[in-house]
Amino acid sequence: TQSTWDIKRYLAMTSQSPHKQRGVYTELLTVEKKEFLEKTSLSGPPAESVIEKNPIQMFPRVKGITNKDDTYEKDSAAVGVSEERKGDTRKKGNFYYSKLRAGVADLDPKVQEPYVTIPGNPPRKVVIDRLKKLYASDNIEELLEEKGVNYTNSEASEAKWLPLEPYDDTSYDCRLPEEWIECGKTPQMQNAIPGLGLYFDKAKGASEWRRVLIYSYNKELNLFEGEWDDTRDKCRLHRLFLLFDAEDRKMFAERLEKAYRMRGHADALIKYHYFIDNMPVDDLPEPDSEQQNRILAMAIPLKEVATPESNQIMNDIKLEYARTMNKIIYDKLISSGDPNLIHYNLIMPPDDKGKQTKYHAMLQIEDNQFATNLSQFFFNTLLIKKEVIQALVDVKFGCLEIKPCNIFLDDIKKVFRVDEFKQLEDSKVSSEAAKLSETWVNKLKDIIKKYFGGVGKGWFNIQETSKETYEFGKLKKLLTRIRLMMEESILEIAKQSLAFFVNGIVARIPKITTINGPGEVQNTFTDSPMEDQKIDMPEPLFTIDLIIKQGHDLPKYGPDPTTIPKTVLEIFDNGVTKLQQISQLEPKVLEGLFKKQANLFLKAPIRPKTKPDPNLNPDKMVDENMWVWELYEQLEKELKRGIEPLQEYLKTYETYKALTTLNPDELIHKVGKSDKEEEEKDLKKLIVDLSLIHI
Repeated sequence: TQSTWDIKRYLAMTSQSPHKQRGVYTELLTVEKKEFLEKTSLSGPPAESVIEKNPIQMFPRVKGITNKDDTYEKDSAAVGVSEERKGDTRKKGNFYYSKLRAGVADLDPKVQEPYVTIPGNPPRKVVIDRLKKLYASDNIEELLEEKGVNYTNSEASEAKWLPLEPYDDTSYDCRLPEEWIECGKTPQMQNAIPGLGLYFDKAKGASEWRRVLIYSYNKELNLFEGEWDDTRDKCRLHRLFLLFDAEDRKMFAERLEKAYRMRGHADALIKYHYFIDNMPVDDLPEPDSEQQNRILAMAIPLKEVATPESNQIMNDIKLEYARTMNKIIYDKLISSGDPNLIHYNLIMPPDDKGKQTKYHAMLQIEDNQFATNLSQFFFNTLLIKKEVIQALVDVKFGCLEIKPCNIFLDDIKKVFRVDEFKQLEDSKVSSEAAKLSETWVNKLKDIIKKYFGGVGKGWFNIQETSKETYEFGKLKKLLTRIRLMMEESILEIAKQSLAFFVNGIVARIPKITTINGPGEVQNTFTDSPMEDQKIDMPEPLFTIDLIIKQGHDLPKYGPDPTTIPKTVLEIFDNGVTKLQQISQLEPKVLEGLFKKQANLFLKAPIRPKTKPDPNLNPDKMVDENMWVWELYEQLEKELKRGIEPLQEYLKTYETYKALTTLNPDELIHKVGKSDKEEEEKDLKKLIVDLSLIHI
């Protein structure tokens, strides 16, 4: 081409330079004459064509491909505001790519790119930047004109009497309406969402695309609300007539063109059926008498006689038959291309009949190797024998029977000493654990032997003595499944028993304890005393002695209250430990394989030694026994809180310090040695002193 020849000549002219020419860099992309290219290739583009650097923003500002004679404002404040674009003679729809606009949101196009760059792929920011430049270079009017959508002529569409909005396909939208508005929100204000709106000029009777700023979305009316950028007049626009700057213009043009096309199809179908419905039916044939009788025989029961309602149904059938005949005639005339036919050049939608239904219900299917797949299925599944299904059902019932089991004391209605309470709880835990380990496990063992004792050699031979054969047999899979069912039951028992034990202890610990004196103590078990009056107060659980020892100023507790949390937590741990000592079923069933009774126990919850920290290993799953630690921690916290008022209660006996420190033997010995008169005085004084102490 001429441009290529000019570049080659320029390279020849500069080949005599002592510096080697490495390449040609150009900032001008245009189609011009030879003389202009020669001038610009040597001296660069003219100053009026150079876009100056934005002093505030360092991103490049890009415009679409335009002619040389177009003029642009150099001032950066002219970006995006039409009334400030003095001297801008660009075609409508092409705008600078820039982020400078106060109060206007700078939206990025929606892209499906990872934030962490994949090697070999462009970074996410680069993809967004390229899309911004691409969207800014497209002209929506030119794109719509290419697709046959014309807004400048109001008489262009015969279907204009139908509204366009019901035919909008919202699947083209990359964001929901609320999401578009959300993109402009900041903690300080709601920024406007820039875009192009279709403005109808009543004076011209045509429409044009104008800059618009959107501030909100009316969900009830399904309209975006904003203002025109140049006149600041309020406006409401349907999404079909609103093109956002951060939106693909080509996709929007397809969306608008599809709505036009679907409206045209609707207009054609309405006229098509209108023509058929108004064709005369007088001279058309009707169903013969045999056909009518056959229809009535199928529609009316044998014992009933024809009624006026049945006659009306037959008239409707005749009318529909005549309409079908008219449709066949009309379709034939349209396909013939008769110029005398008034059909208004109807553009009918494509005839999409879809897949035709075959007359016979039987369909030929491909060879899917049924015999091979069936054999492989039988090889992998356990449910190939009646005995297996019956055994699993009985085992499931056996597991359901023990789920209501509670390993701790069920109903506590009396007050215990701490050591007595621990003894009773340990006895109950041991008793329930023995039932599970012996009675329950042996019952399940009897179920397995009942159904598989006489099976003999094969997949489910419980007399197997070879470990290799057992490992690859189905009996191992069956016993593994039963073991998982048993472990699930143990887990349910542990959860409900531990929760029952903790809740029973915590329910007896008051939330608030008010101490006014030795005989004036009030416990509040709810958040307010008013609510306490509406519920039954729980019975106390522990009793401890208040012992006055000689030589001590205040009474002491027996036993020490600080041992109560430790004792209760030991009961908790004992229950968890006992559930871990329930034997597996496998060694009891396969006596020939496990000749030495190995200590194999079912998996049960354990209490972690330290609190599991999920942030310590974020890549790993949270400890499955976290719930055990949470119950243990709750119980320990509540018990320590419950014994705190006991020390405060002891301080109320400081009033009786003289009485508690009194030594009776010394007092009697002292009174016995004194004279009678002094004895009477001392006794009177002692009585008066003691009477001042209010018990």
